[in-house]
Amino acid sequence: MRRILLAEDQGIAIIGMNFLIRRMFPNYSMDVVKSCAELDKKLKVSEYHLAIIDLQLENGIVIHSLSRLLKNHPKTRVLVFSASKEEIVARPLYTQGIRGYLTKDADEEEIVEAISCVLTGNIYLSQHFKRLVIKRVKKQDMIRSELTETELQILLLLMKGNRGVEISSMLNLKPSTISNAKRKIFQKLKVKNLLELQKLMSSSQYHNNG
Repeated sequence: MRRILLAEDQGIAIIGMNFLIRRMFPNYSMDVVKSCAELDKKLKVSEYHLAIIDLQLENGIVIHSLSRLLKNHPKTRVLVFSASKEEIVARPLYTQGIRGYLTKDADEEEIVEAISCVLTGNIYLSQHFKRLVIKRVKKQDMIRSELTETELQILLLLMKGNRGVEISSMLNLKPSTISNAKRKIFQKLKVKNLLELQKLMSSSQYHNNG
């Protein structure tokens, strides 16, 4: 029988997940750990097909245990099940190698869908996360389409904290050219100052892709 590991310290959540697994996935058995220490100990002696991990466990930093799990047990598929906001923490966790992310307010249908998706070797993305990705991509496309190549270069240098004089030297352009380009960037992207520009770039995560 294949095995699922649940890392969760809330009694109600444990009871609910245990009932759901037994009812919807009868070919799987489930072990439960309630702390990072228990999680690390269990993984040293057992292998699991799926690990369902809450990011907030007692007595430890879960993200460290999660990183070790992803590194040392590549065959174990990881589904994060947490109260932490998806838009804040999910993307870097996907980059690390998790197979899915669910928030604690997910209903039973979505939980079953996520577990089924991950167990079959796929990556689960919630509808909310898909909308966030689409919105971010649209912002990135808008930035690319609105700005010239030089303006994009200046924009990225501004986001790295460089001042106009420094950018002028880096790109071998006149300070007045940099000032004019900065003004055009603000106009095209409909921002009034660097703070608003930083918020736009952060929400689009363009600086991580440009």
